[in-house]
Amino acid sequence: MQTKTLFPVLILSAIAVIGSSVLLLRDTRRVHYLTIATGGRQGQYYAFGTALAQTLERREPDIQLKVLETAGSLENMERVADRTVDLAMVQSDTPVDPSVRAIAYVFPEMFHFIARTDAGINTVSDIKGKRIALMPEGSGSYDLFGKLIERYSLGAKDFDYVALPPDKAHAALLNGEVDALFQVIALGSESISELLQSGEVKLVPVDRADALQLSLPFLEVTKIPKGTYGGQVPIPDTDLPTVAVKALLVTHEQADNSLTYRICITWRSCG
Repeated sequence: MQTKTLFPVLILSAIAVIGSSVLLLRDTRRVHYLTIATGGRQGQYYAFGTALAQTLERREPDIQLKVLETAGSLENMERVADRTVDLAMVQSDTPVDPSVRAIAYVFPEMFHFIARTDAGINTVSDIKGKRIALMPEGSGSYDLFGKLIERYSLGAKDFDYVALPPDKAHAALLNGEVDALFQVIALGSESISELLQSGEVKLVPVDRADALQLSLPFLEVTKIPKGTYGGQVPIPDTDLPTVAVKALLVTHEQADNSLTYRICITWRSCG
């Protein structure tokens, strides 16, 4: 009698073990398809997203990361909040949605204010009456320029401006269509280096850095080190004062913690 009772129990136990094994095997073979919102295709956010996706493909093949080109930080924050993307790159000054959390500090982004050598622009205050190229609307650079000039008691009425993708902004500056451009970007950018080595333009210091930080506490007082952009004569020829923001990798608060951890570990191998 006891044997008859035990046999069905053993059968059910065996079925449960087999079922658990099948589920475990299926889970280990599952591919996670994720999307990261970055920025313009020629920018560093897009380059970082691409590098992260390629590294994940090699080291974590069950995580497939699609890189999405966007207008920049503001759009990216909205996309993470409404869960149309899984990850995003944003600048640390971007208004934060309560549902979004930062998971990694990726790199600092320096204010680069670059003017034609014949434009008579030696400080930010000198842009009055000039033509300025800005990055596309919706980008962190575009938004930060407005915050920067407020500290110099300047407004949009004081100069002419045009919002352009980085490559077109650089070309406009070299061709004399604008007098200066403003871009927030990590040090050592190849496109910035090529622009500065043309001999037609120069870096302009963002002075009042300490005062800027008092009113905009998310800024970091820093310098563009002498010789960062090469040249027979160092570019810049001395440490140049400026300010910076942080580039952050963010996700939704309800994201899978185990996937987030694996992505962060992989990111460290991208740097």
